[in-house]
Order: sequence, then structure tokens, then C-alpha cells
Amino acid sequence: MGRIRDHDAALRDAIDVLFGTIARLPTSDRSDELRVRVTEYAREAESARTRSSSRDGLMKRVLALHIDVAKLERETLPARANDDREPAGSRST
Repeated sequence: MGRIRDHDAALRDAIDVLFGTIARLPTSDRSDELRVRVTEYAREAESARTRSSSRDGLMKRVLALHIDVAKLERETLPARANDDREPAGSRST
């Protein structure tokens, strides 16, 4: 039973992160669409607590939504200190 609670907690945390990230994004059709999806997933998480196959499928959809939100975040939010970062794989000597 503990494992189910751990999975439920991880799922709720992942959904909470999505709500927070989406709230910081500028309002647009795309951010509204993502907000609707995360709201639907939150409702589904509450009803899927006892079915592991439903919970696993939902977790995969939540992960995919994290990717979509991260892409939109990169496209819409101003670059944060990108000028100070080195390209991947390069090092100053």
C-alpha cells in the first residue's frame, strides 16, 4: 500500500509543478490549452488512485505534458542569463 501512496504523491507533485509553471507563462491559446489538460489530469488523478494501470498511463501523460510546458516556457519566457552560460561540451581553461 505504501508504494501506491508514493506513486500518488509523486503524481500530485508533478501536477502541482505543472500548475505553478503554467501560472508563470504569459496567457495565450497554447498556455490555456495546457492549463485545461493539467486540470483534467488533476481530476483524473483523484479518481484513478486505486487503479495502477490508469495511474501509470496518467503519469506518462503528465510527463509528456511537462515536456510540452517546458517547450512553451523556453519559447515564451525571456532567456535567463543565457549570455553567461557556455555551450554544452565547452569549457574555459
